[in-house]
Formats: sequence, C-alpha cells, structure tokens
Amino acid sequence: HSSPTRRSSDLTATGGGIIGDILTNEIPSYFRHGALYTTAAFVGAATFVDNYAAIGGALQGNGQAYVLQSLFLANGASALGGAISHYSLNANDALSIRLSTFVENTAGSQGGALYSTLTGNAIPLQIAGSTFLDNSAGTPAYRVIRTFRSTDVRDSLFAGPGGCGSLLTDQGGNVSAATGCV
Repeated sequence: HSSPTRRSSDLTATGGGIIGDILTNEIPSYFRHGALYTTAAFVGAATFVDNYAAIGGALQGNGQAYVLQSLFLANGASALGGAISHYSLNANDALSIRLSTFVENTAGSQGGALYSTLTGNAIPLQIAGSTFLDNSAGTPAYRVIRTFRSTDVRDSLFAGPGGCGSLLTDQGGNVSAATGCV
C-alpha cells in the first residue's frame, strides 16, 4: 500500500492568494500555503503566476515532490519560499526540480524562488536544467534558494542583480554545482 500521490499536468494557477486575518494581522495555520499544498506530488507542465501566501506562494510541499517542465512567475510569500517551500521530517522525502523556470518570485524573508528544509541524512535536493531569473528575498544572502540539505544543481542558469554569491545558500549540507551564473 502506498500513500496517495497528486498528479498535475497542464495546470495553470493564476492570482490566488491567502492574506490572513486583517484584525489580528496573522495567518491561520490552515491558510498559510499558496496555490497548491500537498504531501506528495508530481507537478508537470504546470504554470503558477501571481500567487501569494505566507509560505510557498505557488507550492507548499510536505513530503515527496517532483516538479517537471513548470513555470513559476511573479509568485510571492510574505515569509519563506516565494515560489516553492518544501518541509519534511522524513529523510526519504525527495524534492526534485527539472527543466523548470523561476522568474521574479519574491519572499519577505528567505528563498525568493525556493526554500527547502529536511532533517537527518536526507536525499539531496536535486535541480537540473532549470533557470532562475530575477528572484529576490528580504534577506539578500538568501535571495534565490535557501536550503538546509545537501543540494545537487546541474545544467541550470542563475541570473539577477547582486552577483552570484547569494544565489544558492546551503546550511548543513554540501552543494555540488555544475551551473552557469550571470
């Protein structure tokens, strides 16, 4: 018996958002996620445009997540992961991003395009054949990708203001990169 997996193909999510309780200026825990929240997902040929949440403006994943040939454009998070935020306590939960594009996503704190954390001896975050353009975050040192796990980035392009030093920040893992940066 395996856990259910959500599959998405040719999905477009545009202009969704969760702002929260305007009286208390807080976001209830059940409304902190963006256009798609999942515990296991394959997202292919999807487009996420102008979505907003506190955490993971377009996609909040908690478990296995595979993203293929997808576009994340102008999504935002008030805190972490402008386009994608991925959390897990299970070391077997993979996050793999392939042939995808992240443009002008923003986060109020860290990970303009991507924020990923996993505990223990985790499967490395894998990014291949992807493009990251003009993403930003409130903490300049973590403006594109913030990860707390080993990370393997291959055949990917990072471009934007501020130089290459703050494009990929890794805490607690090793970064293996074969990428371009302009």
